[in-house]
Amino acid sequence: MKNIFSLIILFTALLAFPVYAKEYIPYSAPSNETLVATDNVTITYPSGLSEATQIIYANGRLCVPFYRTVECMGMTCDDTAESYIINYGKYSVTVPKAVLTNNRIKMYYYNNTGYIYLYELIEQFGFVPVCDTANKKISIERNFCTNTEAEFAPLKGSKKAYIRLEDIAADGKDTSLRPLYSLENVEKLRYTAQYLYSKGQQYYVAFIPLYVNGKTGYTNDVTKDFNLYNSYFLYVLDYIADHNGHIGAHGYSHQYGTDISGEGYEWGENTPYSYTEQQQRMIKARQSVERLGYKAEFFEFPHYGATDEQIDMASNYYNVIYQSYNKDTKLYNFFTYSSVTGRRVYFMPTPADYVHNMQDGNGILKRITSTIQKNYTLSLFYHPAVDVNNVFAHS
Repeated sequence: MKNIFSLIILFTALLAFPVYAKEYIPYSAPSNETLVATDNVTITYPSGLSEATQIIYANGRLCVPFYRTVECMGMTCDDTAESYIINYGKYSVTVPKAVLTNNRIKMYYYNNTGYIYLYELIEQFGFVPVCDTANKKISIERNFCTNTEAEFAPLKGSKKAYIRLEDIAADGKDTSLRPLYSLENVEKLRYTAQYLYSKGQQYYVAFIPLYVNGKTGYTNDVTKDFNLYNSYFLYVLDYIADHNGHIGAHGYSHQYGTDISGEGYEWGENTPYSYTEQQQRMIKARQSVERLGYKAEFFEFPHYGATDEQIDMASNYYNVIYQSYNKDTKLYNFFTYSSVTGRRVYFMPTPADYVHNMQDGNGILKRITSTIQKNYTLSLFYHPAVDVNNVFAHS
C-alpha cells in the first residue's frame, strides 16, 4: 500500500511539469546538399562587351564562370592554396576556394569549371546586376546610389525603432495577376534596404517561403524552383541579410484554400490544417529559411491569426514570435518573453501599427508619437510594395 501511495505522489508531481517538448514533432535541420541547374543568358559588362554565357544556379544562386567573368570585368586574380584574391582598382576581395556547406554558395565547381556567385564577385566592388528575365539578359552596372555623407548621413539623436518589412514573397512570375514583387519592385526592395542600412537601422523581413496562388494552383518555392527571377530575388535577400536585415518566416504560405499568399490566413481558429499539419508547416517554414542559408530569426503568424495553443506550438520551434504577448494585458505593448513552454521565447509587438497606404504619412507619425509618449516598445511595420511608386530606378 505504501508503494502504491508513493507512485501516486510521483505521478501527481510529474503532471505538474510542462511536457510541451514531447508533444511536438521534433525539428530537423534541412539538407545542405547543393542542387544545381544550368541556364544560358547574355551578360553585358561595364565595358560594353556582351557575351552569351552558360550559368548555373547553385542552391538557387546565380553563379558565373569564374575566370572568364573576372577577365570580362577588367579584374585580376591571385591564387593561393585556399583562396582567390580578386583585385579591382585599389580594392581586393578574398573568396575561399572550398564549397561552403551552409547552403549559401560562394564558389562551386561544375563540369570541371569553377563558378562564382555573382553577388560575391561584383557587390563589394560597387556593381549591381540589372536583370531582364523575358530576354534572359543580365547587365552589370555601376551602383550610382552611393553612400555619400550628404545623401546618407545618419540622423543624430534619433531613437531607433523596430521596423518590419511585411509580406516579402517571390510572386513575380505569377502571370495571372499584377505581382507585388515584379523584377523592378525586387530591385526597389534592394535600394530600400540600402537606405535603411545607410541610416544604421536594423530591420526585420517577414518572408513568405512558399508563394501560392490558390485560385490558379500556381506555386513558387525559391528553395527548389531555379530560374533567373528567383536567383535575383535571392540576390536581394542576400544583400538584405548582409546589411542589417533579419529574416524570419511569415507563415509558410500565408494562405489556405483559394487564397493568395499574403492575403489569406494560415492558422487561427478556422485553419483547415490538422494539429500535425500545423506543426509540419511551422517546421517547413523554418527549414525553407535555413535551406537558403539564413537563420530564421523570428516567426510571424499571418495577420497575427493564432490561438493560444498555436502560439505555444510556434514557441517550440522559434525563439522570437513577432506579435504581442496576449497572456498578460499589462505586457501587450512591450517587448517581453515567456517561459511557459519550458523555453525562453521573446514576443515583439507593434504598438505603432503599420503604414496603411501612401497617404498615411501623418497617421503613422501620430501613432509613432503616441507610442513614444506612452513609453511602449517603438515598433511598426510597412509593406514595401505599397510605396514602390515613390522609388525610382534609373539605369
